[in-house]
Amino acid sequence: MNTRFRVVATVLGAPHAGELARFYARLTGWPVAVDEGDWAILRDPAGGAGLSFQTEAGYRPPVWPETPGAPQMMMHLDIAVDDLDGGVGEAIAAGARLAAHQPQEDVRVLLDPAGHPFCLFLDSRRPADVCRAYLDAFATGDPDQVTQWVTDDFANRHTAALGSGCVGKAEYSARVPGFLASMPGLRYEVVDVVNNGDRVDIAYLLRAHVNGNQIALPGVMRLVVRDGLIAERTDYWDSLSFQRQAGLA
Repeated sequence: MNTRFRVVATVLGAPHAGELARFYARLTGWPVAVDEGDWAILRDPAGGAGLSFQTEAGYRPPVWPETPGAPQMMMHLDIAVDDLDGGVGEAIAAGARLAAHQPQEDVRVLLDPAGHPFCLFLDSRRPADVCRAYLDAFATGDPDQVTQWVTDDFANRHTAALGSGCVGKAEYSARVPGFLASMPGLRYEVVDVVNNGDRVDIAYLLRAHVNGNQIALPGVMRLVVRDGLIAERTDYWDSLSFQRQAGLA
């Protein structure tokens, strides 16, 4: 099989594509990248598959639960939240309706403004998964994909003499572009992970090009995760090893 297949979006029909796109933009925080009235697209800032919407003449919403002879639900969206009751309230405030039929205690079925059922459930990502996603984001070279994983009061600490810490997402966001630019090809290879509650220790190998030299710098990060985002990061690495590999010492 030589053809490369890549899923880029799920497309939902609607009586008004733009209106439904704006509803899901409010829920997800994803930007509306295209809004042409009868066609709209939401982009995932993390780079995953997006959501698209198209206006359909004679649109008839599916019926939930399934009823013989009525339009059937052919698909639905599963959306993870960190507060189930709060998520339901915000979705309703944005224009959704709580479905009368609720088949599971830990899931809430709602209907979007076009009548498509969607499910809210508690996000089960472990803190270790959040930290891995944060480190993976550096390989994209996109500062926004890195900084989306930290809290507004994020504390970034370095124990190495060459390291420079900061406090606050705003300051961190200002620094990340320069850091990425200084290390072309930067990526973190995870060697080991220890997850203890909201604390995660990750042993890594940082690979990048610095001054024309390929470096492979070992280190350890100790991270604290709060509400699905990284609140604290303490980075342990050796300045002299970095300087020697980069041809600076």
